[in-house]
Amino acid sequence: MSNSISSERHSQAFWPFGPLVTLQLSPDNLRQAINPGWSFGNYIVNHNNSTAPGVEQAILGKNSYGRQIGQLMDVVKLLLDHAGIANDTTAKFRKLFEDVEKIKAESQQQCREQLLEQLKDLKASDKKAWNDLLTELNQQESQTSDARPASSRK
Repeated sequence: MSNSISSERHSQAFWPFGPLVTLQLSPDNLRQAINPGWSFGNYIVNHNNSTAPGVEQAILGKNSYGRQIGQLMDVVKLLLDHAGIANDTTAKFRKLFEDVEKIKAESQQQCREQLLEQLKDLKASDKKAWNDLLTELNQQESQTSDARPASSRK
């Protein structure tokens, strides 16, 4: 009983409305499975739609759906080019392939522009870090050029 009295006095000290207002911020009984499934964007992977959600999660940890689909698209395009098949379906596929390649190229250009701005900022704000970076890049380049055959070196 003394615990409940001290608890009431304690809550009144910090809650000016005292016992007149009661807030229940959590349910009396909470039963919730922790991570019964997992999601990828709007797609939820669980035992209802996958026989092995753990396997899918492990695969996605190494290779995203985009990477998997991209590699499949590369192979399909290669096969279509080799076979010389041309019809409405292959034309739609080729258009899709071109659209994806365009988006990837635009994304790479945006990354280059952002990187260039970050490098300019680094050079202006921290000369030592800039010089350290140049040294490291030069070392990387010399290691790379040493590994290339003499015929491909510039």
